[in-house]
Amino acid sequence: MKQKKSILAVISSLIFSIFFLSGEMFAYKESDLKKLKDTNECIGCDLSKAILKGANLKGANLSKAILKNANLRGANLSNANLSNANLSRADLSEADLYGADLYGADLSGADLNGARGF
Repeated sequence: MKQKKSILAVISSLIFSIFFLSGEMFAYKESDLKKLKDTNECIGCDLSKAILKGANLKGANLSKAILKNANLRGANLSNANLSNANLSRADLSEADLYGADLYGADLSGADLNGARGF
């Protein structure tokens, strides 16, 4: 009986670790989103899964930012610095990317349907 409880405790700990301590389970940092909104700059920020649909980010400096799985559908990213940003699996459909710096950006799996200017 005691051995069953020990095994159950180990399994519970593993499940907790996988689901609750995994970086994929957490979204963006509120402080990073506030910084972007206040200054139009957030270098190296974690904005994973952020909802920035239709946001005006014209000229924003998001170099090295983590925008993995972010919703940027229809966002104005013209002249934005997205160099070395992680945009994997981000929704960039209908986004304005005219003049955006995408050098070194990870766009793997990103939705670029209808995006303009790249």
